[in-house]
Amino acid sequence: GIPDQPDSSDVVINEVLFDAPDGVSDFVECYNRSGRVIDMKDFMIVETDVTGRTMMSTPKVLTQEHFLLFPGRYVVFTEDDRALLSFFPHSDHRVVIRSDDLPDLNASEGGVILFAPDGSVMDQMCYQSAWHYPLLADDKGVTLERIDADAAGTVSGTWHSAASVVGYGTPGLPNSQTPVQAALGGELQLRY
Repeated sequence: GIPDQPDSSDVVINEVLFDAPDGVSDFVECYNRSGRVIDMKDFMIVETDVTGRTMMSTPKVLTQEHFLLFPGRYVVFTEDDRALLSFFPHSDHRVVIRSDDLPDLNASEGGVILFAPDGSVMDQMCYQSAWHYPLLADDKGVTLERIDADAAGTVSGTWHSAASVVGYGTPGLPNSQTPVQAALGGELQLRY
């Protein structure tokens, strides 16, 4: 494929591990929701406060290598790819990229902004540990997955804890909590 210049919101933040267990690094997964091939080389990320208005550091380059992100595909950035792949059995090792300078995300609340190489904002997400499924006994090591790639990443209703049946995370794969859109046929009758 030949990469195109990304437009705003072509690539979105799709899954985040911000409270990693000991021995595992945080990760950020991106998803190409456009119909174009996007080169992820020199994309940047920065950690923010929970309001998304204050950057906690300077933006960090995710990778200096060319990585073509095809339409409908995922890429995962983490500081320790081996530990991540070992901890999450439902992951795609081919799209996990070691990023030596990934921000250390706050374990209780914060935000992330994704920038294109030209410095334009591609996507922004905020998170709080309270956004996890309320019946979880412990949310350490549980990712937040985006349930709609077209919804705003800064509101709680866009995010849900990954399912237990997939090990609480799906790095590089479709999210476990993505709702299925299906057309229903037939009739509905109400009787009283």
